[in-house]
Amino acid sequence: MLTNQFLFQEKKQNSNMKINQIKKQIDHLIKDSCSLLKTRMKELDIYPTNTTGDVLTAAKVIVLRHKDLQTKVAKLKNEVS
Repeated sequence: MLTNQFLFQEKKQNSNMKINQIKKQIDHLIKDSCSLLKTRMKELDIYPTNTTGDVLTAAKVIVLRHKDLQTKVAKLKNEVS
């Protein structure tokens, strides 16, 4: 009975350690991803604040620019053809 209880506690402790380790990895990945995103956005001359709304607005601007460029490319292809 004591060995089962001891094994259970040991498994629980190992599980908790793994959970904490994974949480730290997730936090690190989130911070790294945010840093990379901000760097890429600066390369596109977009300087949003840290709010979600600003990031979404910047993303919409990028999509609109992309659509405009696609339209221009299509027009130029038609002119060349």
